[in-house]
Amino acid sequence: MARFGSLDTQYFDDAGNPLVNGKVYFYETGTTTPKNTYADINYNIPNANPVILTAAGRQPNIFFDGVAKAILTKSDDTQVLVRDPVGDTASTFGNAWIASKDYNANDVVQGSDGQFYVSLINGNVNNNPVSTTGSWTFLYSVEWNAGTTYKLGSVVTYQTIVYQSLQNSNLNQNPLSAPSFWVPIQLAWNSSATYAINANVVGTDGVLYTSLQNANTGNVPASSASWWVGSSAAAAASATAAAASASAASTSATNAAASASTATTQASNAATSASNASTSATNASNSASAASTSATNASNSATAAATSASNAAASYDLFDDRYLGAKASDPSVDNDGNPLATGAMYFNTTTTTTRVYNGSGWQDTAAISPSPGGLTYVVKTANYTAQDMEGILADTSGGAFTVTLPATPATGAQVVVADSGNAWGTNNLTVGRNGSTIGGLAENLICNITGASVQFVYDGSTWEVYAQIGGNGGNAATQPGNNAFTGANTFYNATGQTFGTATATQDGIIISGRAGGSSSYRATLTPATLSANRVVTIPDGGNNYTLGYLNLPAVGTKTGSYTLAVGDVGEYVQVGSGGSITIPDATFSEGDAVSIFNNTTGSITITCSITTAYIAGTNSDKATMSLATRGIATVLFISGTVCVVSGNVS
Repeated sequence: MARFGSLDTQYFDDAGNPLVNGKVYFYETGTTTPKNTYADINYNIPNANPVILTAAGRQPNIFFDGVAKAILTKSDDTQVLVRDPVGDTASTFGNAWIASKDYNANDVVQGSDGQFYVSLINGNVNNNPVSTTGSWTFLYSVEWNAGTTYKLGSVVTYQTIVYQSLQNSNLNQNPLSAPSFWVPIQLAWNSSATYAINANVVGTDGVLYTSLQNANTGNVPASSASWWVGSSAAAAASATAAAASASAASTSATNAAASASTATTQASNAATSASNASTSATNASNSASAASTSATNASNSATAAATSASNAAASYDLFDDRYLGAKASDPSVDNDGNPLATGAMYFNTTTTTTRVYNGSGWQDTAAISPSPGGLTYVVKTANYTAQDMEGILADTSGGAFTVTLPATPATGAQVVVADSGNAWGTNNLTVGRNGSTIGGLAENLICNITGASVQFVYDGSTWEVYAQIGGNGGNAATQPGNNAFTGANTFYNATGQTFGTATATQDGIIISGRAGGSSSYRATLTPATLSANRVVTIPDGGNNYTLGYLNLPAVGTKTGSYTLAVGDVGEYVQVGSGGSITIPDATFSEGDAVSIFNNTTGSITITCSITTAYIAGTNSDKATMSLATRGIATVLFISGTVCVVSGNVS
């Protein structure tokens, strides 16, 4: 059985907003046949198909058998992505037995005694494989271990040879040196191998033989009767010959009356030989049957052992992986539910930063000061290709040049470049992306601010950028001309005191002032050109002033049922033929506003799921409103549960 997703799985649309009431459809892999999923591990509580996400875009419990095709859509069934297959794509063969788990027939577990057992029934719950009968059967043991107690018939490997235990309570008996406890299982006879007594082989004639002596080397089983005994067929032939001898001896006794006593004795001896031969035939037959069964079991055990070894290596690789992937918030355990290891990393999808666990808490990689044994620093004055965990002291005082980032970087790779010559403002340093993106853009980064240092951290999909300005001794960041801000930047005054930070985002540059709003450390940003869809926020003490958009950005045309989202704030939604709008509850904050344009020939319906919705100028809570053809409405949120709608609505 497979669990789909994890505890903190949250889904987002392409704009980075949670998929409110999104859907996940499940089908049999490679088909359009719906697949059943369940809300519990024992498959007792079926889920609906599709499974509906929460208002935060999170999924409920999802379990299913094997693998499936999953399709993620928005609430209006607009497809976001498809994955095929998902689910139990890796084997979990031979995990430790769990009392509360429901096992199916043929499931394999490892008991508390270190042995492997296979389930005989479905619905196998709370039946200890070590101490109960009828629910489990002993399977095999793999590599011999001196600390494991083996049962009669246990199969192990030692120095690439397969052995079978001859006794119960078989503890600390080395198979190579304890022949009374172990017998080697070797199949095809090898002329160069040395066989011990009781060793079994298949001769070149296809007959199963058992060795009669130790140090048995180079003796062909089919023609070396003193070294090998054949299968039950050969023993039966010997018995027939012995019986014929007995008959002949009896005839001789009758004809030779004078020697009757001697002949009778000879006949008796012959009869005894016949009986012994018959017994040997029976024993040989039983030995052949047991050896054949042992050979089959050994072959099956070897195949299962190889599979188990491969799966164990893959499981260890996943367990040992220090990178925890993308998450919306700081995790408290690793991906296996174990305590976090110092140095573990993950990419925070909420703040779009890479964070590292320092042994007691999480911190952004930009806040880390590498120890002397971390980064290796080199001085460069000309074109250079950086390596992972390398700091480049880039001196451009002699002319501009390029530092190229490593090709095909691994997740967590780091490079730092610093203006060691205080000349980047005059002779720019170019950072070449070398096939990867920088900050999500397929562009090289131009460093043109004197005294800056920039840290690059690869998060698995792009080089994240963390810049510091004036951090090499308190030089003021007063570079004239056009300066590029990427990521988070810190401003210092001439004495090295922090007076503000600037963060470049997709929607513009946000400047935060020094705590307390002291006028001595205020920053003023006056862009030469401010294009459309850019916002500048300038703080003054405890107040933030947003200059706003230069135009009204469009969310897009909606031709189906559409629920307003936080990402629509400050923008307008155009409704086309067949479209309608829903105002959700407990989603927006005070002061948020969204405009709606009805670009159809008839009125459209606005459904007010929010707790309280007023039409501007009235005092009546509305469950629905009608927006006239080619009409415009603006929704102003007084709180998360109250809004006022103005415009061509009724």
